[in-house]
Amino acid sequence: MDVNVKKYCFRDTDDAGDAEYDIVGDDYRRLIGFCCDHAAVFSVIATNDKASLFKKIAPYEISKPENIKYIHEHYGDASLDIRYYKVCPQLYDTIVSNTDNIFCWINGWGYCNPEDPVFFRKDGSVLFDSIIHDGECSLYIKDEDAGHIVCNPLWQATP
Repeated sequence: MDVNVKKYCFRDTDDAGDAEYDIVGDDYRRLIGFCCDHAAVFSVIATNDKASLFKKIAPYEISKPENIKYIHEHYGDASLDIRYYKVCPQLYDTIVSNTDNIFCWINGWGYCNPEDPVFFRKDGSVLFDSIIHDGECSLYIKDEDAGHIVCNPLWQATP
């Protein structure tokens, strides 16, 4: 990771597994807004083509930009169906009008959604990534002002 990048991680539970956390409502809209303001490309993993959200975001689908590296290494399967979308105000509107929390981005647990959203900057670097089934998402801050997001004490700076 670039030495000029500060990583913040949000987890859906405490270390003991007693409490459950999520990014919902206004906090969720602020996070997605921040990502849309600072990113050029959005991606998700398609595990269920029948997810209704795919039809709604289809107008923004693009080919994988050449400067974006494979991001979902944790799955160990380069044959995953990863879809890429151009970030624009309409994509933001579609995302926040169809989802209201970060941990609903899964095909399971009562949800039928694409999985593991990632936002990429114009240079191809990762701004935000997630492994939803592990209950984890991360922000990678370069020179963006994310104070209004990471002021929440559940966003933990990582070394």
